[in-house]
Amino acid sequence: MTDRRQNAAISRARPSRCLGVAIAGLLLGATPAVAASDCPPLGHPSRYVAAEEPEREDFDGIDFTIRKGDDAETVTILGRTCSQRYLLAKGAQPLGDGEIHSSYRAQLTKLGAQVLFAEDRSTSARLGHGEKETWIAIWSQAGEIDVMVVEKQPFKSTLTAPAGGDYRLLGHMPNYVAGTPDRKSAAQLGFMVQDGDDTYGVMVEGAKYAVSYTLKVGSEANSDVEIQENYRQALQALDASVVYTEPRTLVAVLEKDGQMTWVSVHSQESQIDLDVIEEKTFQFAPRPLGEDALRSALDKDGRVTLYIDFDFNKPTLKPSARASLAPVATLLQDNPALRLTVESHTDDVEPQEFNLKLSDDRAKAVIDALAAAGIARDRLSAAGFGSGKPVGDNTTSEGRARNRRIELVKG
Repeated sequence: MTDRRQNAAISRARPSRCLGVAIAGLLLGATPAVAASDCPPLGHPSRYVAAEEPEREDFDGIDFTIRKGDDAETVTILGRTCSQRYLLAKGAQPLGDGEIHSSYRAQLTKLGAQVLFAEDRSTSARLGHGEKETWIAIWSQAGEIDVMVVEKQPFKSTLTAPAGGDYRLLGHMPNYVAGTPDRKSAAQLGFMVQDGDDTYGVMVEGAKYAVSYTLKVGSEANSDVEIQENYRQALQALDASVVYTEPRTLVAVLEKDGQMTWVSVHSQESQIDLDVIEEKTFQFAPRPLGEDALRSALDKDGRVTLYIDFDFNKPTLKPSARASLAPVATLLQDNPALRLTVESHTDDVEPQEFNLKLSDDRAKAVIDALAAAGIARDRLSAAGFGSGKPVGDNTTSEGRARNRRIELVKG
């Protein structure tokens, strides 16, 4: 978000500040002509002057406040944007916020727009419907009026195919050029993770690939919204899970060809930083455990831990899981009185609600596989605990790997 949008948002959030402005043309009921310094379809008050040239983006996002019954909510509208700030002309007599916004609302009504939100210092409106919508917002504060317009339009990806200094899975924005990549076979990087309103950092260990892109000389910078949306869609096309977002940063986790990979994209319009860690694989026990080892652990401790391969963020067993479960099926066949509870556990990277369902589904997938091997279902029960019973530190790669496990508990 630009400083102008941030200032407008601040003014909207602080309705107690005093303000006075004069808009003689609007107060007379006239519709001001649209000048080159304006953001169509609105003109500007005759006693105000544009602070600068309009700020335009081919694709960006602006937040609008709309009324929902007795409540207000914020929606983000994406498309071609224009924003302009007007300052009270020297010597002009300031008027109240109510007069400013009632005059603007009259102009919007004359244009056929629907006013969606109206308070002392803020007006939001929509002109048209469907794909041809134009959204308009007006904020006022002492001696100043901010007007923002979005011509709503669908997003079109412009990210290139991977080449040159790009990471092997992701291309780059066409107006930017890659610097020299930073490659390390063993490194650690911190990544942010979000669970609802909570955010926290984790350390990821593995092979590093980092590259910075800078704006080409003479090229126009893309908005942060356009940059972030390009990378988001490219990552989601790779079945990545987005685990953290803010206006200028995106963090995602994906699995490609058996490799767990973390990606962070940070944008500053004129620069884009891409940081990647291909996470190290940890092995905590012989794979698979044989029947004798399983029997011994169950007799001694009443439970045994298995590290079984599933598809990333899914309950689908990978082909390699058959080798891990075959000795379990043999053990159950050789011991008809044995009953087991299949407990499934995850790390805490995804929200807990997601992890609870994922772990429950994975436990059931293990039971399905054992039933397919001829084990009666009434000898097996499933329990999913999500990230609720960690055995390792979720802030480290090794700890998270330890936590992603199946435990067989003797009944």
